[in-house]
Amino acid sequence: ANRGPVDMNTAAMSLLGLTEANLGRNARENEAVAEVLDLWDPKVDSVTSDVTVHRNGEELHYEMHLGRRGTGGSRSSAVLIGIHDVTERVRREQSEVLLKEIHHRVKNNLQIASSLMNMQKRKLKSQEAIDALEDSQARILAIALTHQKIYQDKDSKAVNLKGYLHDL
Repeated sequence: ANRGPVDMNTAAMSLLGLTEANLGRNARENEAVAEVLDLWDPKVDSVTSDVTVHRNGEELHYEMHLGRRGTGGSRSSAVLIGIHDVTERVRREQSEVLLKEIHHRVKNNLQIASSLMNMQKRKLKSQEAIDALEDSQARILAIALTHQKIYQDKDSKAVNLKGYLHDL
C-alpha cells in the first residue's frame, strides 16, 4: 500500500544510500525504508524498528524511528524522524553470543571426552591402564577448569593462579 512520501535529512539519506530522487514513492524500493514503512500502523503516532542494510558487502544495522506528520486535515503521511547507526552494538552483541556458544561447545566436548574415558575404565582389568585413563581425566578436568576461569574472567587475558590452584 502507498503510505505517502518519506522525507529524510541528508545524514539519514547518506546512511541508507538514498538521494533526493529516491524520496517519495521510490523510497519504498530501499529495503530498510520499506521494512519500517511496512510496520506503520495508522492508529499510532510513531514506530521504532531495527533494520539491516546490506551495502558494499557489509551488513549495517540501524535503529529507525518514524513519526506521523499530517498535512492539512490529513495525518496519513509518514516522516523518518530519527536514525541511529547501531552496527557496532549489534556486532558486539553477536560476538558475545558467539563466545557463549563456543564456551558451551568446548565445555560439552570436554565432558564427553571424560565420560568416554569413564566408560572405557569400566571395561579395563589392568590397573595400569585404569590409572592412565584417570590421569587423562585429571588433565581434561584441568583444561576444563582453565577454560571456565578464562570464560568467567571479563579480561580473558589472565587467570588468577591462586584461585585456580585452590579450585584445582
